[in-house]
Amino acid sequence: MLISMGLSSRAVADRLTLSVRTVEGHLYQAMKKTGAASRDELIAMLPQRTVRA
Repeated sequence: MLISMGLSSRAVADRLTLSVRTVEGHLYQAMKKTGAASRDELIAMLPQRTVRA
């Protein structure tokens, strides 16, 4: 969900206290499993979340 908010791999890593390589590895695996060719394509596959006020 953090990538869908437009955060970079570095920002996601910082927020989750992970290494950038770990985040990129997870993104790579998710793209491989879904067949997404890009980060944007992977984001488009995520369910849309509504913001409750």
